[in-house]
Amino acid sequence: MRRIYLTAAATLSFVPIGGPAEAGERQRATVLMAEDEGARKVQENWGFSDAVVTGDTIYLSGIVVGLRPGEADLKPAYDRVYKRIGAILAARARAGTMSST
Repeated sequence: MRRIYLTAAATLSFVPIGGPAEAGERQRATVLMAEDEGARKVQENWGFSDAVVTGDTIYLSGIVVGLRPGEADLKPAYDRVYKRIGAILAARARAGTMSST
């Protein structure tokens, strides 16, 4: 009986939430890759990007930052995260993939 509940829970966890995307929406998306050659190579090898822009929405990839040697708190890590997000958005705005409105 327990196996049935686990199977049902696993099946329900894959049910999509929300409405369907418009036809062709993925083809109209702009994939934003890293500007740094080394980071871009990693992204291409692992199949992810900095972000994807579709319509008026930008989907940022996860940015993981932790403490570096010698750091005692997370403030520098948070600063790095937000600087990285800002750099992604600024680079793409300069390239014309996002509007300022």
